Amino acid sequence: MGVVRFGGGRLAEEAETMGAWKPDSASANGTRNKSSRGFLNQVNRRQGAATLDPRRVFSDAVRLSDFFVCTLAGAGGEYLYHLLFLQVHGDLAGGLALGALAGIIIVMIGSNSGSYAFDKLLSADFQIRRLGRSCLIASSIFLTAAFLFKNSDEFSRGAILSTLVLGVSGLIIVRTALHFLAQGLLKGGGVLKSRLVIVGATPLASQLLEKCAPLSSDISVIGLFDDRFEQGLDRRSFDETGSLDDLLTLIGTTRVDEIVIALPWSAAERIEEVMDRLSVVPVPIKLCPEWLPLEKVGATMTDISGIPMLAVKSRSIDGWRGIAKSTMDKTLAAALLAVLTPVFLLIILAIKLDSRGPVIFKQDRHGFNHDIFSVLKFRTMVHGDQSKDAVPQATRNDARVTRVGNFLRKTSLDELPQLLNVLTGSMSLVGPRPHATAHNREHTGSVDRYAQRHNVKPGITGWAQVNGLRGETQGTDRMRQRVEHDLYYIVNWSLILDLRILIQTPFVVWTQSNAY
Repeated sequence: MGVVRFGGGRLAEEAETMGAWKPDSASANGTRNKSSRGFLNQVNRRQGAATLDPRRVFSDAVRLSDFFVCTLAGAGGEYLYHLLFLQVHGDLAGGLALGALAGIIIVMIGSNSGSYAFDKLLSADFQIRRLGRSCLIASSIFLTAAFLFKNSDEFSRGAILSTLVLGVSGLIIVRTALHFLAQGLLKGGGVLKSRLVIVGATPLASQLLEKCAPLSSDISVIGLFDDRFEQGLDRRSFDETGSLDDLLTLIGTTRVDEIVIALPWSAAERIEEVMDRLSVVPVPIKLCPEWLPLEKVGATMTDISGIPMLAVKSRSIDGWRGIAKSTMDKTLAAALLAVLTPVFLLIILAIKLDSRGPVIFKQDRHGFNHDIFSVLKFRTMVHGDQSKDAVPQATRNDARVTRVGNFLRKTSLDELPQLLNVLTGSMSLVGPRPHATAHNREHTGSVDRYAQRHNVKPGITGWAQVNGLRGETQGTDRMRQRVEHDLYYIVNWSLILDLRILIQTPFVVWTQSNAY
């Protein structure tokens, strides 16, 4: 990745013609002379008046496109429904007004949820999920308003349904097109790339540069600046560098979108000095954390009584999100129990005829917050060969597994009684699979972040299971893969993801053969 050279050439000449200032002993202590103020005033005018943030423009364009798509969908749904099905002309003006109102609501929901942030617009999966949620909320608002004001009879259900279909389809198509447009504009030195400079010739800066290096990145690092290169700091990771004075010169001659200070947080006085010197230019400044793996724990900024705090961990599924998940879990579990009652009876009969012993097998497992609960399963092994705290997992051609048990394990039908665990609240339909207490003790010390799986309720199925990690976990490496998938699910949880996993599970059960 190329870095701009400063201190001479065209940039220096341009800075001279603008009245660039050269720091003297007074300016180094924070006092500027008249020429420095003149230069900085020109910088501010160029940055503030002549520069538009291409990312902000693109985000606003997406907002406008959403509004116009919804407006046109309202008119199109009204007109097409009446023309095609009733052979009359619909209320085009009313359709436009309804669509415009829907567009305003969709844009407001998206703005409040951060859906129009440029980095979010680059994630197609995130956009589809947020669009679905926004459309669902907007539809609920319209239905509630129609019920409260008792004017639902004034609207044609067919026209509203047509508008909804056109609106959702149009939004998905336009968002997808804009997503690919953004990806194209990011390639190479694309106009949408954020032009970033780093202050601080430190090992932290080298790590930051490595993270920004991939071609798919939406960031372009255009320079590294530090006043202390002469003091032996490591410069090997960078091509060309400059001082803070060179950085001020650069900002006066070219577009700089962000400044990242990559200095150790223990150097508080130096950071304060750098921030003070850079505060005179209208460019956002960010402080890079010394511990870059913060991204793995989803760190965010928050405050307590106005004091800024770095939140490195929060409840994964709480508040209304937790209520929504619990409601879906218990509703679907009750429905499945009612529908699958004949299947339960057939399995109970088959187990009784195949071998002696109880139909249901109970085993202690670790659940939410490491609480012990009894997981329920149909018995699949010879009675007496299943210990409540047994470590050995079932293996291929395991002699302990009965004939009926073999079928139940391959089809995962032995897990069906866990629907009762879901109804009692000890499990969820989707979540990390609970392991026997002995396995928990075995892997907690050998697999990194293993215990974090217990930040949510365990599930009957999970993200790991639909990604090929179902069944026996052979060795630490496979368990580590399962844990990584479980933690991904916890961080990225949504109702849409739960539904996706539930839909995928039956297909995975019938196509994978690693459960026995």
